[in-house]
Amino acid sequence: MIGHEVSHGSEVPDRTEAVIFFKKHFLLRRNLSPSILKIAMKYPVILIRSDLPIENRLIFEPDLEVMPNQSLVTRANQLFIPPIPQRGLIARDANRLNRLTNLAIKCNPENIPSSANFILEQLKEIDEKFALVIDSPKISDGSDNNWNDFSQVDISLIIRPATPLSNDRKPPTRLINAWAAGTIPFVDPLPAYLELIRDGIDGFIIYEPEDVASLVKTLIDDPTYLAQVFANARKRGEEFDVDQIVGEWERSISGVSSQTRLSIRRKFLLILQFTKTLVQK
Repeated sequence: MIGHEVSHGSEVPDRTEAVIFFKKHFLLRRNLSPSILKIAMKYPVILIRSDLPIENRLIFEPDLEVMPNQSLVTRANQLFIPPIPQRGLIARDANRLNRLTNLAIKCNPENIPSSANFILEQLKEIDEKFALVIDSPKISDGSDNNWNDFSQVDISLIIRPATPLSNDRKPPTRLINAWAAGTIPFVDPLPAYLELIRDGIDGFIIYEPEDVASLVKTLIDDPTYLAQVFANARKRGEEFDVDQIVGEWERSISGVSSQTRLSIRRKFLLILQFTKTLVQK
């Protein structure tokens, strides 16, 4: 964070005020390391759960657990903080005005929806000028993508194959990117999106593939409404300004650092939880 001293890696400097772990360090039966316990005994611990399956138990309870969406916050030590927009994000070209011809799906290859061709065919029936760009790397999380570039995108199509076991734990990263870029988001009805989007005002919820073309036609037929939705989407993007979200992280980290008491009772509970996990393993 700007203005704060931060270290990265397994070594923890003595002057550390809080330690942030990511999901992979807390998987119950994969990384049961005494070094994690030693760190937790000495410093407040923050866990970024990301999209770790909620059924995956933790080695021990962190002092703060940052959840991927608000619906998963169920305990006092859990908190939802919006994800920071895509690094190096290139916003939609202002010269496109209220044009509505280009849609984009930005995702990993395994998340490309099978309905993409059907959606494009329906759009072409409205106007041959419509284009649907699938921005996906060859392998998952590969660098051969342009996920940061929304310069020629009008609609961010944020849909994915139906995988009920994982969708409920997804963060709203792609929705926030779409707003921050000034595009109109069309999203699946996932909890993370339903919590934030105002359907028909700053984006649209897609329940069936045919909804895409139907909504696009509604927007095209009503230029005033289209302009309002674009304006509302841009305004929502301002709510997720990088500095604002970083400020939320800063306040949360500072709060954990100042409020966590490294007491004998806390250390005893950590050892107890760790031991219980070790026995169960």
